[in-house]
Amino acid sequence: FVVLAHVRLDAYAVWRNLSILFNAVIWVWALQRRIEFHRWIAVGACLAGSVFNSVGADGSIVIDAALSGVLLSALISSMAAVFNERVIKSKEAVSLNIDQVNLLLYSQTLTLMLVGLLIYGLMQGLPSLSDIYHILAGITPGAWKIMGMQVAMGISVSRVLKYADAVAKT
Repeated sequence: FVVLAHVRLDAYAVWRNLSILFNAVIWVWALQRRIEFHRWIAVGACLAGSVFNSVGADGSIVIDAALSGVLLSALISSMAAVFNERVIKSKEAVSLNIDQVNLLLYSQTLTLMLVGLLIYGLMQGLPSLSDIYHILAGITPGAWKIMGMQVAMGISVSRVLKYADAVAKT
């Protein structure tokens, strides 16, 4: 949320697409698969487009301070996607239902996030409600719209995949 409050929305949309690069690199490393040369060219073009988006009209490079948060978000999302695929396609996961695997991964992710927030809160001092309100008030309406759109897309895609899987089985 903090990243969306401080980054230009066009930069967020473009740099967040570097998850394609992160997916490709992690996929090759974690799943021991090969990617064809023409696909690497496409990934490189995506990277070049992201870099060109940061060049201003006068030739200066414009990089927001929150860019590292956007790239970290893309990296974590890519890691989750690739390792989720690795777990689901492993031989040990044959007896697990996809819903059980997702429940396990989501609960572990939330637990890690809560432990991280707790450690941060203990080190920095727990925030008051006014501090939390101040952070949330800094998020622009456009950022709220992007978050809402991503939630809606996630729910929609999960429903489509659930019913597509059921149709494929019949």
